[in-house]
Amino acid sequence: MFIKDIELYNYRNYPFAKAEFSEGVNIICGPNGQGKTNLLEAVTFLACGRAFRTRKDAVTVRFDCDSAYIKGTVCDNDGFDEIEAKLFTQPRRKQIFINGVKQKTLSSYEVLIGTATPKNAIIETEFKNVSVIPANIDLAGAEVALRYAGSRVGLGEET
Repeated sequence: MFIKDIELYNYRNYPFAKAEFSEGVNIICGPNGQGKTNLLEAVTFLACGRAFRTRKDAVTVRFDCDSAYIKGTVCDNDGFDEIEAKLFTQPRRKQIFINGVKQKTLSSYEVLIGTATPKNAIIETEFKNVSVIPANIDLAGAEVALRYAGSRVGLGEET
């Protein structure tokens, strides 16, 4: 299973961004402060239903905006699914949609993407998501990044 593409609207520093990924390893690179970690966090949000840097969805919404939107296409051997996440500043809760159908609970979403606990798992899927961010770059080191330099993703931002 892999994320084919992702669109961000008012997510962190992005008014709008779109990225496409290939199956396998993808390297995100660019100058400091351009939103690489924010993109990885959005990918993680699609993979896990939550951000990895905060427990509060409201802080992922772009400054002076009321909501943020993440949309991605997830592909596997059986086809593809469109996953959407709508995040709000207080007091509303996030909304997650799979193929246009609103998920009632986060656990129903976790079952679909395969991150649910085994006792709750109904659908067996595999979604590998590894993010190396500045906070843990010393764990991976530059040699690992150079090993996978063949697959890169560039960010396009429209205003």
